[in-house]
Amino acid sequence: MHGKGLWTHFDGSELLPVETDDNKDAVTKWKTDEAKARSLLTQRLPNVTVSKIAKIDTVAKRWKAIMTDFSLKNELLQAGLRQEFMDSRCPRGEFIDVYLSKLLKKRNNLHSYGVNITDDD
Repeated sequence: MHGKGLWTHFDGSELLPVETDDNKDAVTKWKTDEAKARSLLTQRLPNVTVSKIAKIDTVAKRWKAIMTDFSLKNELLQAGLRQEFMDSRCPRGEFIDVYLSKLLKKRNNLHSYGVNITDDD
């Protein structure tokens, strides 16, 4: 969105100007850019997400709703992955060095999801 010059519609820093006789072109440009931003946003979202935000009037408010929804889902996912890791135990009959090697790989993989497991854990 930065490359298309539309990010200000996502972060809400460019608001719809109050229409006067002097700035009708600015209002028209803002509305055109808002429509472009809305279109680009909905093209890249799953239909279920688009239906959730369809009645929200501005791109900035839509973006905020999406960020809130996905941030919550991400936090829940991270908590679940962390708990699953912490609950793991060496299976009976498996060599401890093999288990620890698998555990280290899993820990490194979790890091890519934003789940940090320290040695103290």
